[in-house]
Amino acid sequence: MSRLPIAAAMMAAIITTPAEAREYGLSCEGRPTYIPADSDMPPNTARNTVRFTARLNLRANNYAFQSVAGTGIVPTGAVPLLGLDRGGNPVVMHDWRGADGRARYLGLLFDLNDARFQIAGWTINANGQKVAEYFEGSCAVTR
Repeated sequence: MSRLPIAAAMMAAIITTPAEAREYGLSCEGRPTYIPADSDMPPNTARNTVRFTARLNLRANNYAFQSVAGTGIVPTGAVPLLGLDRGGNPVVMHDWRGADGRARYLGLLFDLNDARFQIAGWTINANGQKVAEYFEGSCAVTR
């Protein structure tokens, strides 16, 4: 299955090891992102606010999502990091299956400097069609 085009920073991700191992608690909220009609990206079917809580562990190279609401593209549990982008921000590109057995994809970029995130992903609906969702938002960060 092919992955959706994601923000240029995600596509330019390089796998690196962080110089300083850090762990953060995240409480995040975001809204659906506007995708222009003339874009080569599939239309955004997201209609809800997305909310999630997670632990970002740069030493373990993963997110541990504790709660998720408003989307089916973010799983609960551990999700590995692909690596860090050129700015040192964690990048996720994760294929997974939901409890319904349907394929899903999560692309996530979190900016450590301003606690903002971008999510792009897809699910397969009951009719077997791939539907895309895009969000952007911000997080409250704790140690």
